[in-house]
Formats: sequence, C-alpha cells, structure tokens
Amino acid sequence: MAIKEPRRSALGMLWECLGDSLFEHTHLAPVKAFKAQDRMLLQHMLSKQLHSPRCSSMGRLFDCVSSLLGLCQISSFEGQAAMYLEQAITDTAFDDYYPLIWSESSGLVRFNWEPMLRNIIDDLSKTIPKQHIARKFHNTLTEMAVQIATKTALKRVVLSGGSFQNRYLTESIISRLSALGLKVYWHQQVPTNDGGLALGQLVAIDHIGTDQHVFSNSR
Repeated sequence: MAIKEPRRSALGMLWECLGDSLFEHTHLAPVKAFKAQDRMLLQHMLSKQLHSPRCSSMGRLFDCVSSLLGLCQISSFEGQAAMYLEQAITDTAFDDYYPLIWSESSGLVRFNWEPMLRNIIDDLSKTIPKQHIARKFHNTLTEMAVQIATKTALKRVVLSGGSFQNRYLTESIISRLSALGLKVYWHQQVPTNDGGLALGQLVAIDHIGTDQHVFSNSR
C-alpha cells in the first residue's frame, strides 16, 4: 500500500523524524491527506511497528518528498510521484542543495536523510516555492552521489536502478562526475529498472547453467 500511496511513505519517514508529534502537524500535506480516524490508526501502527516494515529504497524517498510537496498522495501507476517531483523542477538554474549528513560504521557509509526532510519542512513553512524545493532536493541527491564517489579510490562509476529513469538526476550526476575525471557508465540500451533486472537474471541463469537455481528479489 505504501508503494501505491506515497502519503504512507511520507508518514513513515516523517514519523522517524518527529515521532508521534507528527500527527499534530495537520498543515503538512501527507498528514492532511488522511482523515482523522485513519491518522489515529496509522499512528498506532507506527508507534507499535505493526505492518510497518523498514525500507532502504531511494524510490520511497522520492515518494515522501513528492507527498510532502503535495504533488502526489495516491499513485495510479508506479513511479508517478517521482515523475511529478521531477516535472516540478523549474528552468531556473541554481546549484543549492540541502546539508548532507553522513555516518560510517563497519566500513559502511550511510546518508542520513532526516536533516534534509526537516529542512524541506522548514522551507515549506517559509513558503519557499515548491519548484525551488524540488530542484534543491534533486541537487542534494546529485551532491550525495558525488561525495560518495569521491570517498572511494575508484575511477569508474556505474549508475543503475529505477531512480535513474529521472533525466535531471542522471544528467546532473554524469556531468558532475565526468568533470572530476571519473568514467561514468549508465543505461542506454537496457532499461535501468525492472527490465534490466529481468535481463540480468537471464544472464545469471545462462552463466551458472540450467542445473542450478537462481533466486532473486527485485525489491
């Protein structure tokens, strides 16, 4: 249901930031999108962690911001919320991005998205245009990719996954990484989302032979 309703992804992520006080912010688009009775039920689910699995998908972050900006609360097709968020970007060029917070443990570097969401909420309270926020969000993801790439000694970077159906994000990252002298690879003939995944599964099966089984989960 969260995939079909970006407002649910938004509530889950905002609850991680604000806790139960989230439901007092009825001016926020994702909260406003639910009736009072539904909000009570969802608050109970989140606080008790009932039917509320955690997720690391970048797609859910797009859904959250799209919902927060009031662009899409219920999707009629997959990727709709992210599509609306990209379409909200204006032609006005600027490179501003939200502050990036990193944490590292056991050699794994993590991007902390919570400060960014708090900054977006702050921008909304200041009536910053949604088009400006949408562009700043995309710029933040571009900067995130650039920073994580430069943290490594690798000279080649492969961009893959459904998020790279986003033209603005893809072109921005390619431009920034190429300017740093990195060799960037991206999808041009094979789909970057589930179509590419399906092809990869076929290649894997062909590689190991038909006498073995391959189990893969696209999510």
